[in-house]
Amino acid sequence: ELLDLNTCEILLFNRELNMKTGILKRTFKAKMTNGISIDVVAERFCSLKNKNLGLLRYQIKADQNVQIKVDSYLDGKVHNQDANYDEYFWEDLNSGIENEVNFIHQKTRKTNFEVVAATKSIFTTSEQTIVPILSNDIGEAHSEIIVELTANAALEITKYVAITTDLYFDALQLVPTVLGIVNKECNI
Repeated sequence: ELLDLNTCEILLFNRELNMKTGILKRTFKAKMTNGISIDVVAERFCSLKNKNLGLLRYQIKADQNVQIKVDSYLDGKVHNQDANYDEYFWEDLNSGIENEVNFIHQKTRKTNFEVVAATKSIFTTSEQTIVPILSNDIGEAHSEIIVELTANAALEITKYVAITTDLYFDALQLVPTVLGIVNKECNI
């Protein structure tokens, strides 16, 4: 069953912004239609030290033994409401996987503004680090896992995301720059 807060019974929900650390934290407990209760702690952080870097961390627990599938992804398939013939906003230039880091390289159709986004997701439980299956498609980058989680055990997902643009970097250096940012933060 898909965890969707629009279809679950919300038992607890809290959102807080720590102005000192810059961390946006959201916690919730949701009871799914199959009766399983899920606790989630989600944190988001945008670095002041490195304006090209953001991090997301999720901790997920269930009150029963469950199988959890996670797809941590980047999606560059953006439509504008005023686009003709359902055109995408971005044109894909390149995508790939390098040193366990997914990236997509795109440019705007009208102004040729180039952007590269890269991500690495790390999945852990108290017992193991889970190696994800990495894949790319046009305008998308995926990092997927399926894990059997025992009752009240935590799955933690840490997602590093870096974005570079040709506004601040030479277009030929966008991919190496964004990969370098993610690799440095992940100590690769």
